[in-house]
Amino acid sequence: MYAPAPRLLGSCAALLGLLACGGAPKDARPEIASVAFDGNETLEDDELEEGLATRGPQGLFGRKKTAFDRRVLDDDKARIERQYRERGYFGASVTDVAIDESQAGEVAVEFQIDEGQPVQVADVRFDGAPEPADVNAAALARVAGIAAGGPFHHPTYLEAKERLLAHLVGRGFAHAEVRGEVRVQPSELRAQVVFDIDAGPRVTFGPLVVSGLKETPLSAIDNRLAWEEGDPYRPELLAITRARLRTLGVFSTVRVDVKREGRPARAPVEITVVESPRNTVRLGGGFAIDRIRRGIRGLAGYTRLGAAGPLTKLRTEVRPGYVDLVGGDGAEDGGGPVIEARVSLEKDDFWWPLLNGLASLDYSIRQIEAYRSQGTTARARLSRTFADGFLYVGFAYQFQLLDFLSINDAIDAETREELGLGSAYRLGLIEQTIALDGRDDSVRPRLGYYAAIRLQQAAAPLASEFSFATATPEVRGFVPLGDRFVVAALLRWSQLLGGDDLPITRRFFGGGATSHRGFAQRRLSPVPSLITAESVPIGGEAMFEGSLEVRFDVAQVVGQTLGLVAFADAGDVTLNASELDPFNSHVAVGGGLRLYTPIGPLRVDVGYRLNRFGPGEPDSGERLSYHLTLGEAF
Repeated sequence: MYAPAPRLLGSCAALLGLLACGGAPKDARPEIASVAFDGNETLEDDELEEGLATRGPQGLFGRKKTAFDRRVLDDDKARIERQYRERGYFGASVTDVAIDESQAGEVAVEFQIDEGQPVQVADVRFDGAPEPADVNAAALARVAGIAAGGPFHHPTYLEAKERLLAHLVGRGFAHAEVRGEVRVQPSELRAQVVFDIDAGPRVTFGPLVVSGLKETPLSAIDNRLAWEEGDPYRPELLAITRARLRTLGVFSTVRVDVKREGRPARAPVEITVVESPRNTVRLGGGFAIDRIRRGIRGLAGYTRLGAAGPLTKLRTEVRPGYVDLVGGDGAEDGGGPVIEARVSLEKDDFWWPLLNGLASLDYSIRQIEAYRSQGTTARARLSRTFADGFLYVGFAYQFQLLDFLSINDAIDAETREELGLGSAYRLGLIEQTIALDGRDDSVRPRLGYYAAIRLQQAAAPLASEFSFATATPEVRGFVPLGDRFVVAALLRWSQLLGGDDLPITRRFFGGGATSHRGFAQRRLSPVPSLITAESVPIGGEAMFEGSLEVRFDVAQVVGQTLGLVAFADAGDVTLNASELDPFNSHVAVGGGLRLYTPIGPLRVDVGYRLNRFGPGEPDSGERLSYHLTLGEAF
C-alpha cells in the first residue's frame, strides 16, 4: 500500500488551512482620508473633486470612505486638465500628486496644479447669417453672449449654439441648423469661434396631417389649433396646441411637429395621437393628520370616455372614510364615518369650440367641529378659455339640500338660527369665475402670475332660502432667483358683499395646508361668544390671507427633486367685514420639505405662530401646527 510521506502530509495540511482561512490575502488597500488641491484659483476644490475617481469621504452621515487606487491617478490628472480646458485654460497641467501615508490604513492625496493663463476669444464669426435685422450677424452676436476679448469657456460656447438655434427657430426658421468650430492657438493664448449658420427658409404653417384618431372627431383637433394655415411659423403655437389636446383628457400621447423632410417653406404640420382607453378604473386612498383632525379615506373611481357621444366623459367616484376630531383641550370632540360620492357627465366643444359643459350630482356625509350633516348637491357649469388659455371664464349654478344629523351642543340656539343650522337646509346659488393665468407651469410654477376673482350670489329666485353675495379675489406671483430658488407670494381676500348672514357652508375659514399654516384646518375662525369650555369654529363673513415663500431645490432623491421651503403666512377671519384689519393679522413662520413626484409635490410643513395666541384668540395657547399633504400651498 502506498502511504504519503510525513512532509507531504504537513504541506497539504498547511495548504488546506490557508484555503480555509480565505486563500489569497485580502485587499489591504488604504482608505482615502482627504483629497486636496494646491495652485487652483479658477476652480474650487469641490468642482475639481466632483469628477474624480480619487475622492474623499462622502455623505452627510457616516462619511463613507473610498479605497485608494494608484492606477486611477493618471486618469484623474487628465480629468482635472480637461476641466481646465473647458474653462479656456489649455495650458493647465497637474504637475504632481503628493500622497501622505503617515496615518495607518489611510492616505491623504493632494493634486498640485499649474493653471497657466486662459485663452482669450480673439474673434467671433457668424458665417451664413440671414439678412433680416432680427437674425443677422449683429443680432446673433447679442444672442450668443460670446464677445471678443473675454476668456473662452467651453460650456458657454455650447449654450451659445443652443441659444442661436432657439432664436432662429423662434423667428420662423423652423429648419435652421447651427454648427460651430473653435480654432485654438494655445501658444498665443487665442481662440477664434466660428458659428456656421444654415437658417433655411422662413416657414409658414402648411396643411394639417392627423393620425391616430378612432373615436375622437377631427373637429376636436381643428378647434384647438393655435394657428391657421398660412400663418408664420412660431414654435410656441405647437406647444399651445399640444397642451390644449392633452387637457381634453382623451389622448394618452400627443405629438405635434412640422414636417422637415426637404425643408419646405410651407411646412405641413403632423399631429399624431394615441387615444386613451375608453374605460378606466382608479383605486386608492389617503390620510390626513394635524393637531385637530385625524382622517383616513379610500377611493374608487370609474371613467367612461364617449359614454354620451364624442368628447364626453362619464365619471363616478366614491370616497368613504373615517374622521376623528379632537377638541381644543385635547379631548375627543367627535368623529364617525364620512363619505363623498359623485357622478358627473362632462362634454367638451359643447355647443361651440372650446366650451366645456359639466353636470354633476353629489351625495356626502360630513363631520366637522360644528355639525354632522348629510345631503345632496346638484351642479351645472359652463366654462371656456380664451387667448391661448390665458383667460378662463366660468359660470355655474348649484343647488344643495342638507340635513344636520347632529349639532355641537356648544352652539346656542340664536347662533344656530344665524348660521342656518335648522332641520332642513336649502341653498341655490350662481357662481362666476374669471381668471388670468400667466404662469409658466400650473403644477410647479417658477415664473409668472395668476389672478382670479370668484363671485357668488344666492337668492329666492334661485330656489334658495338664503340671500347673499360674496366675492373672493386673489393674486399669486412667482419669480425665479437663479436655477434653484423661486420666490412665491399670495394675496387673497374674501368678503360678504350684501344680503343676509352667510349660512354655515358658505362662511370663510382659515388654516390648513393650503391656507394659514400656523393653524390646523379651519381653526382660524371666530367662535360663538358663549362658548367657554371648547372652541368650535363657525367661520366668518370676511377673510384675508397673505403668504410669502422661498422655494429651494436641494438635491435629487430616487430620481425626484427634493426641496426646502421657508414661509411666512398672515391672515385673519372675522365675524363682520368691518372688523377685518390686514395690519393686525395672525402671523406665522415656518419651513417644510417637498418631494416633487410625477403626481405633484409631497409636502410636509411646520408653522409657528408669532402673535395673537393668548386668551380670546382662535386656538389660544397653541403656537405650533404641522401639515402633510400633496400639492403646493398655492
